[in-house]
Amino acid sequence: MPRVALLVVLSLVLVLPAAAQPADAPADTAATSLAVDTWLVTPAASLPLPALAGEEGARVKPADLLSVSVGEVARLWPAAGLPWTWPRGEQVRWRETASRDLVLEGAAPAQALAAFYVQVDRFCEARLLLRSGHLLQVFLDGEPVKEKKEADAADAEEIGSLEASLDLMPGKHVVLVRALRHPEGPAVWSLAAEVEIEDAGVAAEVDTRPIRPLRLEDLLDARSMGSLDLSDDGAYLAFQLQEPAVPAEGRQTWRQIVRVK
Repeated sequence: MPRVALLVVLSLVLVLPAAAQPADAPADTAATSLAVDTWLVTPAASLPLPALAGEEGARVKPADLLSVSVGEVARLWPAAGLPWTWPRGEQVRWRETASRDLVLEGAAPAQALAAFYVQVDRFCEARLLLRSGHLLQVFLDGEPVKEKKEADAADAEEIGSLEASLDLMPGKHVVLVRALRHPEGPAVWSLAAEVEIEDAGVAAEVDTRPIRPLRLEDLLDARSMGSLDLSDDGAYLAFQLQEPAVPAEGRQTWRQIVRVK
């Protein structure tokens, strides 16, 4: 059975008992709105521009900033105090910041990461609303969702926004926002977020706690190790690793050699 189909079938088995309600139960139509008032944030890093973008007379285009790699976010599950390494090798640490209107610091052009977790008890669609005068990239569980490709004018009276739809399975999910400061954008580099779920029957919360129950995809995505070989002098150990080749159905296999003495 394909991996995606297996995830859906098993998740339905887990959710159906909790979703069952008496036939005469009154329907609650009020939407759930959750404002993000605590963030996990990295210190900003300077953003290297593509060749020619900084030459005299050459305007820095939004695409110049959005095209620069942010680093490996596919398996990112941040927590306060954990390290993060920018593509240029600069290592920083995630920190927790309590603020509904998050103000970022760093001279343009620059980038920073901000994250929070959203947990739901059943399948649902959520609406994510982000407010920022600068550029944004949104990821859900490491997958790109949407971009804000234009910065507001420096003298803009209202802060621009980005709206994205999030398809959520039961459990906890990480929402990662890459914030990019454009040289021609507003003086204040800020970010605010709100998650809205129209299905009032969904129990939902947002937080910055990385702790969550073990999920089915954790088991399916886990690496496995085998085929251990020790060199004759005992100085090196060779072993084979495997991991799912998501989104394909196969697995990637490779060997690693480490020095043990």
